[in-house]
Amino acid sequence: MKSLYTINMVQQILKQIYKFLVCFLCVYFLIFQWILFLERESVFIPIPITRVSTEEHGTAKLACAVKRSDVNVDWYKGEQALFTGQQDENNKYKRIDDGLQRELIVKNVSTDDQGDYVCQADKYRVTLHLNVQG
Repeated sequence: MKSLYTINMVQQILKQIYKFLVCFLCVYFLIFQWILFLERESVFIPIPITRVSTEEHGTAKLACAVKRSDVNVDWYKGEQALFTGQQDENNKYKRIDDGLQRELIVKNVSTDDQGDYVCQADKYRVTLHLNVQG
């Protein structure tokens, strides 16, 4: 009689463990699907201004906006990276992270600076055009 009682207890415990594992796997699956969904969503906030004009020898400010303040962006002119590593400024360019705003300052603008600039975070890109009037 005692062994039958023990077998029933073990069966009940195994059923509870099984239910827990099924529930755990369902929650894990839902979290995994949510992460995949978030990765598909762009990190950028759509911006109304994608074309900027400035005078030659002036300063231009190009900007993009991100959805989270922890998003790091890289700046490119065409396919050429404007900064290396954690660099924030060089002779020609300066980048500024201000809350959700990411800015690129182009100093002493010349006609060579005219063209498309890219604000990129991971696989997401926003293209901005700089027009130089001289």
